Amino acid sequence: MARMVPDRPADTSSAAEVVVFGRIRDELSSEWIALHSVGLTIHNTKPWAEVDFVLIGPPGVFCLEVKGGIVSREEGIWYTTPRHGPNAGRPQALKESPFGQVGSAAAELFHFLTTRSMKIGKSITGYAVATPDVAWTLQGPDIDRALVYDQGDTVRSFEVFMSRVAK
Repeated sequence: MARMVPDRPADTSSAAEVVVFGRIRDELSSEWIALHSVGLTIHNTKPWAEVDFVLIGPPGVFCLEVKGGIVSREEGIWYTTPRHGPNAGRPQALKESPFGQVGSAAAELFHFLTTRSMKIGKSITGYAVATPDVAWTLQGPDIDRALVYDQGDTVRSFEVFMSRVAK
């Protein structure tokens, strides 16, 4: 069981984040520490950014962006369409792709950590995207399918997914 900080989901309206929180806690080994809802004031292009999860384990440090509902892209614009709640069925435009969002945050976190610890600077620092509500169907040169946790991955342990991300 992974050590969670905080020990219960942070204040979030995302049911998908709550589901992923439980999967991380219950399915990663005690060698892992997971930080939920980490704010970054060190982002190069944003005054403030948030990472849904920062996972620290034997292979390295990984940022994870969680998107609930259906994730889609049309004419270069990314959308999420909630399946439940007051906006159910209504696509909502995202400011950037989930990969761009988490990738840039991971890069900034990596830079911050390497200036403080050479050991961390020599470990893997990476990122991934989780869409536990649906099967991921999008393709493109900006998408690495190995870095996506979707509904199909829920039949296996989250540890299997993190091993895939680390590779």
